[in-house]
Amino acid sequence: EMEYIPRYLLIYSSDIEETSKYLDSILEDVSYNDDYPLLISPSSSREILLKDVRDSVIRNIISIVVLMGVMSICMYFIMKSSMMNRIKEIGIYRAIGVTKKNFVFKFVIETLVLISSTILVGYLIASCFVWFITGLTSAMGNVLYYPWYISISLIIILYIVTLGCGILPIINLLRRTPSEILSKYDI
Repeated sequence: EMEYIPRYLLIYSSDIEETSKYLDSILEDVSYNDDYPLLISPSSSREILLKDVRDSVIRNIISIVVLMGVMSICMYFIMKSSMMNRIKEIGIYRAIGVTKKNFVFKFVIETLVLISSTILVGYLIASCFVWFITGLTSAMGNVLYYPWYISISLIIILYIVTLGCGILPIINLLRRTPSEILSKYDI
């Protein structure tokens, strides 16, 4: 079996349909990759480019969603563990009248510190690496597109999502009365 090696030939034609029919008749026995047509016209090249871009965007969105999901789950369990270690303290404070807002505020601050010391540090290192790589040559700048507004938008989204998942355990716990907290989690 012969290996197909792609070769490209650019043909200018005043009648694209007639030229396409003629070339189809000549090349009907040629095997090629089914992802791309054998004959590419200006309109089909636009469609191919849009398909490639759409596929790339979908892959990137899926990977971002999966990574953010994993980070959110990790943040949830880290904060749940922190809350469970202090469950008796939380129950006693609630019994003597400390408000729910105070506990939520305390966990928001704790979550923000945790996010800033872990996720933000890793994000800044990765972003600096990408900016360094794109700055090496203009060709790399054309391959990797990472403008400042995307990096700022992404870090804001990271903070919002992980903060939401970080305070979720305390919000779920504070739905209970102080006596329920103390009796259920008494060790």
